[in-house]
Amino acid sequence: MPARRVYAVEARIRTSRGRCPAKWIGLWRSPVDLGQIRTRRHGGNCGRAKLKHRFMVEDPASKAVLGLIPAKGGSTRFPFKNIERLGGKTLIEWAASAAIESGVIGRLVLSTEDERVAAAAQAVGIDVPFIRPQDLARDPTGVAEVALHALDSLEMKNERYDTLIILLPTCPFRTAEDIRSALRLFHESDRTTVMTVSEFSHTPFAAMCMDSGGRLTPAFPDFFGRKSQEMPRAYRPNGAVHVLDVNRLRQTRSYTDPPILGYVMPRDRSFDIDTAEDLREAEAWLRSLSRA
Repeated sequence: MPARRVYAVEARIRTSRGRCPAKWIGLWRSPVDLGQIRTRRHGGNCGRAKLKHRFMVEDPASKAVLGLIPAKGGSTRFPFKNIERLGGKTLIEWAASAAIESGVIGRLVLSTEDERVAAAAQAVGIDVPFIRPQDLARDPTGVAEVALHALDSLEMKNERYDTLIILLPTCPFRTAEDIRSALRLFHESDRTTVMTVSEFSHTPFAAMCMDSGGRLTPAFPDFFGRKSQEMPRAYRPNGAVHVLDVNRLRQTRSYTDPPILGYVMPRDRSFDIDTAEDLREAEAWLRSLSRA
């Protein structure tokens, strides 16, 4: 049976109080005219709403989407970083909030080996349907192994998913629109893996290596001495959103197997919190926004 489709709508709404911010409206089984849209927040017919986005996604009833937040407790450099607070919310809450607001994830779960992390997640309503084995929380275990364990654990409960969206808590400033856009790119590209990235602030092609005697050699000799404008633009994965086809993940057992499409996010939403210093920098950025 071919996959049914639903239409996802985001609109700007004009009310008697003036123009409202763009708001995620919801999913419809067929193309929808804005005159049909009603929202609880504003009441009544949107009428003069201006359509911002309308795109098709797979119907979760036939092509189910699983959202996964991998959140181990035993981080090597920053233990329990995933439940550290940033702007009044834990990092796992930042990930869950964007996932829920996106409106495109059928089921959202968190995977951890640690009871403390599980309790923190459950306290704010995040589903933790299993505790992963300790050997899946030790290096060099990767995200792919954790994702496959989550899929297998849910399949044992007769839950099967076709699409997986991985949301690392360490990149907290992703938005619901980032998730929707990455998923849209995934569908438009015939289910090619999508990875969110951000551009390097300084080109890595100018990097130097240093030996034990302090002697420097260029890491990329072909680019040594060139101006930065003459070097290729380079991007790094930021961990915010990763969209995968489940069948392909099972076949390759890798979430970085090419081809991969990049969804570019700005650097100010691509913080990678791996140390206490990273967390302080993110807090400082949030404070600067509140003062602006």
